[in-house]
Amino acid sequence: MPLSRLQAIKQLSDMCQSTLYPELTDNQLGNLIDQHKKFTTWQASTAYVVGDMIVPTIPNGRVYQCIVAGTSTTSEPAFPSIGYAVGQSFFNYVGTPPNFYGLTFQDNGFITQEVYDVRAAAKQAWLLKASIAANLANTSDGQMRIDLHTIQENCLQMAGKFRSFFIL
Repeated sequence: MPLSRLQAIKQLSDMCQSTLYPELTDNQLGNLIDQHKKFTTWQASTAYVVGDMIVPTIPNGRVYQCIVAGTSTTSEPAFPSIGYAVGQSFFNYVGTPPNFYGLTFQDNGFITQEVYDVRAAAKQAWLLKASIAANLANTSDGQMRIDLHTIQENCLQMAGKFRSFFIL
């Protein structure tokens, strides 16, 4: 079962230790998760570029990839499901013949992956924490020296441990 948005945010929070200094807010975590969404739900009058991944507004268990860029029509196309072959394409025509063009999607098969790339979001979260820590100054009280720049170094090291990966 794919992670819900809230579950993905919770997992991201754990992976980037968001409650430890420098802390990340729930809004920051939500923005990071939204930026690392692998596919979206089809929308009317929306520009799609090659590579965009979508699912129908009424889920059919399949994911489709844009292979010819364009803007969707005002009505959702009939997304084929059962009996449709992976790799076949279909069009979301705009205009009237002979002056029409087609936003083209390709069937990429069943949704077998998570909606959110939490690992990639975790990398970005650690980089965000490192950027916050970059503004910290070292300090000393005469007896003890505190090297706050090490926080940034640790955040950058943690960012290096996360990268997205796909199971084929």
